[in-house]
Amino acid sequence: MNKKVFNFIKLGTIMLFLASCTANESKNANKSYVSDSMIPFVSENKDTQINYKISMYYAYGETYDFNDIFEVKNKDKRVSLNEIDCEFTVAQGYEDIVIIRDDYKFYVNGRGEFKIIVRIKDSRGTFQGLAATRKEMYFRSASSGCDEYTIYKVDGVGQNLELTKWLVHGEYYVAIYGENMSDGNAPENLIAGGYIKLRNHNTYKFNYLEGNQVDILGSARDLMEHPLHKTFNLPITAFSIEQRTRNPEGYVLKIDRVNNSKYDFDDPNNIFKSNKLDTMVFDGTTYVPCSAAFDRTIDREGHEYWLMEVDYALETYPFTKVDGMTKTYAFDFDCDRAKIPELDDYIENAPLPE
Repeated sequence: MNKKVFNFIKLGTIMLFLASCTANESKNANKSYVSDSMIPFVSENKDTQINYKISMYYAYGETYDFNDIFEVKNKDKRVSLNEIDCEFTVAQGYEDIVIIRDDYKFYVNGRGEFKIIVRIKDSRGTFQGLAATRKEMYFRSASSGCDEYTIYKVDGVGQNLELTKWLVHGEYYVAIYGENMSDGNAPENLIAGGYIKLRNHNTYKFNYLEGNQVDILGSARDLMEHPLHKTFNLPITAFSIEQRTRNPEGYVLKIDRVNNSKYDFDDPNNIFKSNKLDTMVFDGTTYVPCSAAFDRTIDREGHEYWLMEVDYALETYPFTKVDGMTKTYAFDFDCDRAKIPELDDYIENAPLPE
C-alpha cells in the first residue's frame, strides 16, 4: 500500500529548474530573500544617486557585473560604472571566494561568505553575500522554511525507483505510515499514526485506518511545539561537496559527522530526529546516521524530489559507517502534495472529542 514506481530522468537544462523554482517561490513567499546587509552609502553630493539590488546567494563558477547590481544616476541620468570614479575591493580574508575583474565584474571562485568594499565617487559601502553551488541554491529554494512536505522510503536503483510513503508533514497533522499510536497491538488495518490538531485547537494522538477511519487516542502537546512538526531546518551552510562522477554536475551535497562539523547530528530538532529517521534497529542492534548525501532528481512528470542517502553507524560508535547499512529517502517539498484528503475532511467535519 502507498507504493509507487517512478521513472526518473536525468536533469537537463537550468531552465527546467528555474521554472520549478519560480513556482516554489510563489507558493512559499518566505523563501525569497534580498539581503539588507549593505552598509548604507553616505554621500554629500546630492547630484549623485546610488541604488543597488543585492542577493543573498551567488553561484559558484559564475561572473557578476557590478553594473547589474549598482544603478548610479548623475543628475537623474543613469551612468555606467566605467564613466565614473569607482573602486571595488574584496575584503581581507575573502580573497579566495571572489575575484574582482578589470571590467567591473567579479568572479565567484569558491564557496562561503564573502564581503566586497565599494566606493562610488565619494560614497562608500560594503555588501556581503554567500557563494554557493547551483545545487545548494536549488536545495535552499525548495526546502528553506518548508513546513509541509512528504517523505518516502526509496528502493531500487537507477531510473526506476520504488517510493513508499513514510511521513506526511501537513499543516495540521503529522502522519507516519505504519506507526501505531495506541498502547496495544497495532490494528490489522492500520495505515498510519501520528498527531493531529482539530478545530478546537487541541492536539491529539491518532491512528488512521483503512476505510477512512480515524481513531483519536488522547491529547498531546501542542502540534506546533511538537518536535515532529518542526519546519525543515537544514541550511545550505552545513553542506560540503562530494564529487561522484567526472561530470561537473555529478556531485552531491553532504553532511558528515567526521568531515563536516557544521551540522549537529545529535540536536533534538535535527532533520533525522524530527522525521523519525534518527535510529534503525536491525537484529536487536541500534544504528544512527553518520552521514547523508542529497541530490536532486525529477520524475517523468516533471516533479522534483530530493534524494537523501543516509549511511548508518553503530549507536555506540557513530563516526564509522557500517557496510550495508545505507538507506535512501526522498523528500517532496511541494506543500500542495503534503496532504491526506481523508484527514483534512476529518478535521473539517468530524465531531470533536469530548
